[in-house]
Amino acid sequence: MQSIEMASIELQASASIDKIQAAHERLLQFAARLLYFNAMNGPSRREYTRHWLTNFIDRFPRNTIFLSLLEWSDSSLRVVDETRSLLYDKVLVGRHDCIGSRIFAIEHEIARGNVNTAKAAFEHAVMSDECKNNPQIWIGYIRHCYVNRELREKAKDVFYRGLRHCPWSKAVMMEAFGTLVHAMESNELKSVFDTMTTKGLRIHVDLEGYLERRKDEARERGDENKERRNNKGREKRRESKRAVA
Repeated sequence: MQSIEMASIELQASASIDKIQAAHERLLQFAARLLYFNAMNGPSRREYTRHWLTNFIDRFPRNTIFLSLLEWSDSSLRVVDETRSLLYDKVLVGRHDCIGSRIFAIEHEIARGNVNTAKAAFEHAVMSDECKNNPQIWIGYIRHCYVNRELREKAKDVFYRGLRHCPWSKAVMMEAFGTLVHAMESNELKSVFDTMTTKGLRIHVDLEGYLERRKDEARERGDENKERRNNKGREKRRESKRAVA
C-alpha cells in the first residue's frame, strides 16, 4: 500500500487535470480491491482496512465503491455506526453532496438502521439541493412510508410534497394510482388525473370506469367483511350454547 500511497500523492499534486484525476481515482479503486481481497483471503485488521478506505474517501468522497467497502468493513455489533458518522461528516456536505451518495445513505439506513433512521435519511435527501427535484428519491420515500405501518399516514403528505417539487414527473403522479391507491379518496385521484391531463401527459385508462370498478371492489370487500363478522358471531353463539349445555 505504501507504493500506491506514493503514487497517489504524486497524482494528487496534478489533480487539476481531469484525466490525471480520473487515473488517480482508478488507482485508489484498485487499492480498495486489494484491501478487500486481502481481507477475504488472509489475516487482516479491520482498523487497517478502514484507515485506508477513509483516506480514499477523503480524496474522492463521491466514490460509492469506497463507501460500499467501508460499510462492509463496519461491524454491525458496534454501538456507533461509523459509516453513518462518516457520511454526515465528510460525504453529504457542501460540494461533495450528490444523488449517488444520498441513495447510498438511504440504502445504508434501510439495511443497517431502522424505519425511523431510514425516514430521516430520505428526509435529509429531499431537503438537499441535489435531491429535492429527483423523482426517484421521492418515489422511494413515498413507498417507504406506505409499507411501514407506523409511517403510513405520512405517505400522502410525502406524495403531495413530491408533486410540488417534481410537478413535471408522471412517475410521481402515478404513485397515486399505484402505491397509494387504497389510501386516496376518489376526489383526490380525480384531481391527480385532471392535473396529468392538463399537463398533456398520456394516460391509457378511463378514470370514470376505473373509479366505478374501485367502488364495486370496495363494496365487495365490505360485503365480505360483513359476512365474516356475521360468521364469527354465529360461531360465538354456538360455542356459548355448547358451554351452557
